[in-house]
Amino acid sequence: MLATTMHSKVNTNNSQPIAVLVSRHPRKGKEREFEQALSDTIHTALQFPGHLGVTVLKPQPNESEAYRILVKFDSAMHFQHWYHSTAAHYWFNTLADLEEQPANLEVMTGLETWFTVSNNTLRPIIPPPRYKMALVTWIAIFLLIVAINILFGSFLASLSMLLRSFVLTVVLVTLMTYVVMPRMTRLFSGWLYPKQR
Repeated sequence: MLATTMHSKVNTNNSQPIAVLVSRHPRKGKEREFEQALSDTIHTALQFPGHLGVTVLKPQPNESEAYRILVKFDSAMHFQHWYHSTAAHYWFNTLADLEEQPANLEVMTGLETWFTVSNNTLRPIIPPPRYKMALVTWIAIFLLIVAINILFGSFLASLSMLLRSFVLTVVLVTLMTYVVMPRMTRLFSGWLYPKQR
């Protein structure tokens, strides 16, 4: 069923951040129970290591009746640990009893996880074209490297090449993932996710 499908999509050896988009369709008249069960599912998931947050997009008038839930983990291994847990299976079964059809899952890894939508947008969670992701990522990395060299250039120069590269990449990846890219995607959101006409 769902677990088999997900296992085939996720490489457990992948240490990159992972985002999983889940589309769920609650049965008519069961929306309130569904939302409560979904809230409890999210609360449970947030207790697991590596969880980076959840975004829930409720269906809007004249749009699909699907709830879109974006779940983020810092690695596929941590995601699989949660996904195959007893607690997760309990809530998956509870949600399934309140749904019209099986949930649909889409796995995003690598650059795509930096370009998922923010909590306050109502647009579909679809990664933008790769050239846009590459350009925004390049701008962010360029500005970060310049700033790091201006602020810490003399300190980095005193380190060996190997240690300097290690420090630089750790700082760069951490800032990109948790600080810079969330702000860059909001700043460029109009270009990355143009409104449908």
